[in-house]
This record gives sequence, structure tokens and C-alpha cells, in this order.
Amino acid sequence: MPPLFRPVLVPVPERYAVHKLIVATRRHQDGIGLEKIHKDRQQAYAIFEAMFDANEHATVAEAYLEAIKRGATWNEAIVKSLMAYCQDAIS
Repeated sequence: MPPLFRPVLVPVPERYAVHKLIVATRRHQDGIGLEKIHKDRQQAYAIFEAMFDANEHATVAEAYLEAIKRGATWNEAIVKSLMAYCQDAIS
């Protein structure tokens, strides 16, 4: 009989949010892809907002700094998603 509980690896929220920003830039720019892009970014922003509300600014900053050390491609993807958020907030 299988055990009732199985160990599961769950990413820490700040890294998951950064991951969502990156993934959003790699989606297809069609109907369903656009919906997923929006969902990815909204999830990332919701996590960041919750972490900022919990005074976890440094934790978020560490995850961001770690991600941009991975190279220009990751940095460009993160910046692209953050700029999209800024444009949405303005309009």
C-alpha cells in the first residue's frame, strides 16, 4: 500500500516568482499564449507584493540578483516582464 504522504519539492516563493517573469517572455504571442503570459506575470507580482508586505524585500532582491548572474538572457527576460508591468500600471 502506498504511503499517504509523499515528499514534494516546492520552490521558494521568490525564486518561483522570478521564474514566472522569465517564463512569461518565452511564451507564444498567440491567444492562449497571451493569456498564459498575463497569468505568469500576475502570479509573480502577487508573490512579490505578498513578500514586500511581509517585509521580505531583501529575500526578493537576493533571488533577483542570483537570477541576473545567470546571464544576459535571464536578465533581459526579467526586465522585459517588469517593464510590461510598469506599462500596464501606467495605462
